[in-house]
Amino acid sequence: MRQRLRQALCRDGYLFPTAVAGLYGRDGRFESLVDAVGSAVSAMAAEVGAAVVRYPPAVAADELHRVGYLRSFPHLAGTISVCADTTGRETAVAARLHRDGAWEELLRPSELAPCPAACYPVYPHLAGRDVGGGEWYDTMGYCFRREPSDDPFRMQLFRMHEIVCVGDRATVDRFLARAHDFAGRLFTGFGLTVTRAVATDPFFGSGGRMLAREQLERDLKQEYVCPTDDGGVALASVNDHETHFTRPYGVTGGDGQPAVSACVGFGLERVVLAAFLQHGPSPRDWPEVTRRAFGAGRPDR
Repeated sequence: MRQRLRQALCRDGYLFPTAVAGLYGRDGRFESLVDAVGSAVSAMAAEVGAAVVRYPPAVAADELHRVGYLRSFPHLAGTISVCADTTGRETAVAARLHRDGAWEELLRPSELAPCPAACYPVYPHLAGRDVGGGEWYDTMGYCFRREPSDDPFRMQLFRMHEIVCVGDRATVDRFLARAHDFAGRLFTGFGLTVTRAVATDPFFGSGGRMLAREQLERDLKQEYVCPTDDGGVALASVNDHETHFTRPYGVTGGDGQPAVSACVGFGLERVVLAAFLQHGPSPRDWPEVTRRAFGAGRPDR
């Protein structure tokens, strides 16, 4: 099912495959559909007064250590490598290339890493702050997960749009209920069929299995899943982080105690792909509710 979808989207020019599995270009029609989903998420974020913040698609690599990402998800992580020697008139890399030699060994990891989730830069932004009765953020950007695949739902670089709440426990609990309302409204509004399911993050190794069990037992993550012939794919998730991201940065929640945080995140490309999967390769033939939500069916779409 997903391979047929990939073939159709590449054939019709919505996606441009590259030499790297899981890396695609998108045409203007596809981007307009992505923009429609992003606009819907931002409209819901505005309902809770979320501040709009946008960050670069990279973070300080030390931040991934600080919140335990590299320990929990080393199989998904990456760093940005740079030339180890940039002195003189000709770098060592250029000299090696001039001799047609291997050059990769001359690179070293830099202080930067591709961002794995759109909400990650929010927490260092709040470092040392007291968020009082709660703060809300609308954040969106490209994210990286090292999952090379021809499955269009498994892009290595993709966009995530999140609404984040940071505050005391009661404030975040109210937000979590609102977050599920947001997700339900979005998928109903776009005419997409999804199921809601308790879920876990893809933790690494035997220690990860323990973390996954704890996540399930405490009901910290729920996903909105598009049914497929191989078990479904998550389009959005609602996540209760507890103090996982706030404690390392000394963010407090009005009473001097560590704040808690939560988010609802939507995979923008995945929502668009789900529409193609469920309603067919031509947006002009989609159901009226779906065409209207995406703004599809006009000559430029």
